[in-house]
Amino acid sequence: MTDTRSGKTIGQKYLSRIQSHLARSECLPLPSDGMVNMSSIATATNIPRQSLYKSPSIRSLLADRKDKSEDTLRKDTKLKG
Repeated sequence: MTDTRSGKTIGQKYLSRIQSHLARSECLPLPSDGMVNMSSIATATNIPRQSLYKSPSIRSLLADRKDKSEDTLRKDTKLKG
């Protein structure tokens, strides 16, 4: 059976999944290299990894959350240090 939904409809569904995931997660998975673990997010949200890279809306949300996650990690490190 072929999926007849438009790309825009699918993209909106993926965006909604990312928003829900981010609402439940305090921080993004950031390995020691500081890059967002897109595979982990794709698995957690059941979104194809390429869609995380290709969607400007999703990329923007992830970039904003990455900045917040890094700020949180810096604050935690300062408090511990």
